[in-house]
Amino acid sequence: MAEFRLTLLAPSNSLEVVPGPGDAGTLLARMGVVLRGESGATSRRHAYAVPDSYAATAPAGTLDSAATWTIARITVAADGSTATATATGAWTDRTALTYV
Repeated sequence: MAEFRLTLLAPSNSLEVVPGPGDAGTLLARMGVVLRGESGATSRRHAYAVPDSYAATAPAGTLDSAATWTIARITVAADGSTATATATGAWTDRTALTYV
């Protein structure tokens, strides 16, 4: 069983995931975790699907299907290295967007 701590950091409402023994990312992916939040005038979304972590922002109240989300994709390689790319599009289409 993986152990990890999730911490919501105020006032930014960002989420910190601190893995313990095991692979917290795999556990979150199996749980199908999608985090949603509002912070002032900004809507935020986060999802993890091995090996990608997606984080998005849009104006508060934006529908997930609206093509106005700014989405960052962080890919974690087997060796622990990461690559970050961004796209603009619908949150619901995040896995199919073209990231640069």
